[in-house]
Amino acid sequence: IGLRVLSIVSASLIIARTTDPHDIFLWIVKMGVPYKIAYGLFVALRFIPLMEYEAENIQAAQYVRGIMEQKGGLKGTFTRLANFLVPFIAVGIRRADQAALAMEVRAFGLHPTRTNLRELKFPKNGRIFLAVWALLFVLYATFVNNNIFSAINFVPPH
Repeated sequence: IGLRVLSIVSASLIIARTTDPHDIFLWIVKMGVPYKIAYGLFVALRFIPLMEYEAENIQAAQYVRGIMEQKGGLKGTFTRLANFLVPFIAVGIRRADQAALAMEVRAFGLHPTRTNLRELKFPKNGRIFLAVWALLFVLYATFVNNNIFSAINFVPPH
């Protein structure tokens, strides 16, 4: 189970670090999801690094001002958390309000479809990778179903 979780997390990190969020948005729209829903995911992916940056700024400012004192115990932990969350949530709300205003000014959602500046293309390397990945997945599923790994993972007889 640990290896499965590790593989899911590592695959997610590889996709997040190597794929442009706009390409993910285009792929989701190409799969048939309405562009309003896909854009919500796109904006969420764009906000993650911004909010990490804001969290670092808030923590640095609070350490400089002496607000984040290292008091022990449960009460000190809750105090530090409350002192951090109030400005963090305020920054998040401010950014969301700015994004909503920008979308409203640009008439987002006025038309049922949306045009994009670039077209999503699936390169030859991607097709080869997908074919190899699918082959490896089929082999893995076959091995598991035929209990070929029983020498490694002992399964007691029923």
